[in-house]
Amino acid sequence: MNPYNLTLTQILLTLTGLFIGLTSWWSLTKKYKETWITPRYHLLSPLIIAISFPSIILSGSQRSILGTYIFYSLMLITPFVDKIITKRNWKEYGFKKDSLPSDLLLGLGFGLAGLVGALFKEPSWTITKEFILYNMFFFIPAEEIYFRGFIQPVTQSKLNKNLSNLIQATLFSLAFYAWGYNLKKTFLVFAAGVIEGEIYNKTHSVFCTYVTQTAGDILPSVIIYNILKVNL
Repeated sequence: MNPYNLTLTQILLTLTGLFIGLTSWWSLTKKYKETWITPRYHLLSPLIIAISFPSIILSGSQRSILGTYIFYSLMLITPFVDKIITKRNWKEYGFKKDSLPSDLLLGLGFGLAGLVGALFKEPSWTITKEFILYNMFFFIPAEEIYFRGFIQPVTQSKLNKNLSNLIQATLFSLAFYAWGYNLKKTFLVFAAGVIEGEIYNKTHSVFCTYVTQTAGDILPSVIIYNILKVNL
């Protein structure tokens, strides 16, 4: 019996993604211990979030090319504005280089775990050269620096880490809902935000979450549509 009409390919891809994800998570929890001391964030940082996020929502809701550029530019620029004002160390925004090789490897593992998306017939997009370039050098860096490197640590300085993770994931998904995502895609963005937020809680590295999302957006699609040549 298969009440959900799942194909054998979807089932196998999902099981593969789960195996890779659980293996990566085991490696993550084995390597990292809770040694993070939340920095004392300047009182202006929450104000900067309160100003920037509604602006991001407004620009995304325009659903135009210009609105998209403003949408991502605000995400990318805001943490750097906060850095100029508060003069905090770059490490406090997740730019941590001391464990870079293992962070990148873990990010690759979590990205490949995105094959679980086959259960939801995702990814549904076509990979092009422009898609890869925009995601690698503009879209994904902006998302990771703003939501994981900026919003999550700022909220964590006032709240516990689990609640701060849920807050940044909620804001992350709301931004894309305003940008035009339907409810299913918005839920998947929220789930991805929670996972990436938990990865950030362990590694405190936007390099790791950047590779996680980059690999997750690109590699499953390449494997499914270009290598296996199947349609979900």
